[in-house]
Amino acid sequence: QISHQVKADLVDHLYQGCLSGTITGVIVSILIYFDFHGYTQTYLLISWLVVFDIMMLALSMLYFFYMKYRYTIDSVFWEKAYFAMMSGCAVAWVPCVYLMPNQITRQYLVLLMLFLATAGYATGTIGQFWLCVITLNILLVPLITWSFYQGSFFYEIIGIYSVIYMFFLIAINYRTTKWLKESLKLKLENTLVSYQVNHDVLTNLPNQRLLPQYI
Repeated sequence: QISHQVKADLVDHLYQGCLSGTITGVIVSILIYFDFHGYTQTYLLISWLVVFDIMMLALSMLYFFYMKYRYTIDSVFWEKAYFAMMSGCAVAWVPCVYLMPNQITRQYLVLLMLFLATAGYATGTIGQFWLCVITLNILLVPLITWSFYQGSFFYEIIGIYSVIYMFFLIAINYRTTKWLKESLKLKLENTLVSYQVNHDVLTNLPNQRLLPQYI
């Protein structure tokens, strides 16, 4: 079935970014640790770092598990597993907002990393629109709430920008996901048409159509 194959291709597309996401996440967590060190309680910072990196490594483990068993386990399972893992990884970012030092120069790095992370999650969830919506809300709603809670015009600007940025990324993900699904479906249909033509030429049985049973 074309719809089933489209889903399988979408799942495969999702998993291709796991390793790069893990490497980037680990590097970013180390940078944030050194940025916060001496300004945030050490035990809280180390606890966050350990949990965060465990989630990043778990994402890689899921990728290797997928590469080994993707042909023996249904794509629905892999889709749900990716959904759960990406949601968990997004949650692991949340403490960064509440551990931010009061020193504004120290906040610049984590704000930059959070905005880059949201772009990464919007890209890494192309093909799964609702996963994009959930992960971006997990990442940005705490930041938006924290920004408005500060009661400063500067932070209110950050909060407003975060809202606009979130809806922008969601819209981009929606359009890209729709385009990707249509492209995969068209590619598969063209492949089946080509196969049908070759079948007709080789067997000289033009009345025995193969294509309709796949659509």
